[in-house]
Amino acid sequence: MAYELPNDVVRTIPIVSMDAAGAVVPAPAGVVYTAVSSDPASMQAVIQGSNVVINALVRAATGLSLTVDDSGPLAAFVLSDISIVDDVAPKSVGLDTTAQTDVPQAVPAA
Repeated sequence: MAYELPNDVVRTIPIVSMDAAGAVVPAPAGVVYTAVSSDPASMQAVIQGSNVVINALVRAATGLSLTVDDSGPLAAFVLSDISIVDDVAPKSVGLDTTAQTDVPQAVPAA
């Protein structure tokens, strides 16, 4: 499933450092982060302190990615399959009929 970035927001995402088991650990001293958008004309990505800030520069786009790296030996993080989308706020109620369940009952007499 695509990571959705609404076209009407500026999103701030904290950057964390992780150990080999995936647990969040303190960042190395003096780390300097960089952020690179796969398509800078469609999605802007900048570093603000220990956050990456992204926002849409076009109304809609698919197949974008964001790479966040550090100035040292840590492996880069790539967030792929980003889609810039219109407003994703709920507007109505629906039913997910693909997730329905059935339990047996006696056949009605009428």
